[in-house]
Amino acid sequence: MALTPVCLFLVVDEKQVMILVWDDETDSHVVAAGTVEHLVEHLANEDRPDPGYVKTFLMGYRHFMKADDLIDRLLARFSLELPEESTDEEKEYVEKWGLVVQLRTVDVLTQWMERCWFDFHDKQFMLTRVDLFIDELRASDNGVFKSLAESLKKVKDKKIEEETKKIEAAKCVKREELSSLSFDDFTAHQLAKQLTLTELAYLKALEPSEFIRQLWDKRPGSKEERKKALSPNICEYVNHFNRVCFWVGTNVLSYQDARTRAACVEKMIEMAK
Repeated sequence: MALTPVCLFLVVDEKQVMILVWDDETDSHVVAAGTVEHLVEHLANEDRPDPGYVKTFLMGYRHFMKADDLIDRLLARFSLELPEESTDEEKEYVEKWGLVVQLRTVDVLTQWMERCWFDFHDKQFMLTRVDLFIDELRASDNGVFKSLAESLKKVKDKKIEEETKKIEAAKCVKREELSSLSFDDFTAHQLAKQLTLTELAYLKALEPSEFIRQLWDKRPGSKEERKKALSPNICEYVNHFNRVCFWVGTNVLSYQDARTRAACVEKMIEMAK
């Protein structure tokens, strides 16, 4: 019985460009390492789709490249432009697999926008590149591409609408925080409810990539600057947590006598429950 190799090495022009290892769960080889060029190419692999790889790549690619570099490489993958002196093998590849690669490239871009909209939000270069690509698809004579253009446009519009709602929700939270009402004006249940709603706004803003291997430890600049740039929502949540802790201590100590302080502590405990 033939044994499946545990590890495969993809070699191009006598250079090792990708390493594949055997995965018992999927019963196939999966990507373990590779050059940036071939890792991006594998996102829209012509042989077979690899949704697990796409998901993993989108979560971790920021370790070795930036979003604007990825979108340029991804759209170049879609173009499939042959060099002037292309070989017959290259021409045959484009003729056989060109449409498949293009469709899977659009699918990867769609997944990227749906899973990692923070790579696009408030980033004019990224949004412009998406808009130009949508226009390119619309201008195509291929009806499938026109349909894909409208799908991309819907995803983009939906994400922008969701971000607008988040901003409005955040404004509401800030107005509540600035309220002139005091601690004694609310029951423990009312306070717990409002704190829960406030916590929800911060937690919903957290993005998966902010938790990956503390990216701020691997970038130039001070640690605080890296944290704010790479994990802004985590930083906001930590600051919120510290403010709540300070608020609890301040409220307890604001009362002069021990009895009212004890009552305040009991109310805080009830609120926490």
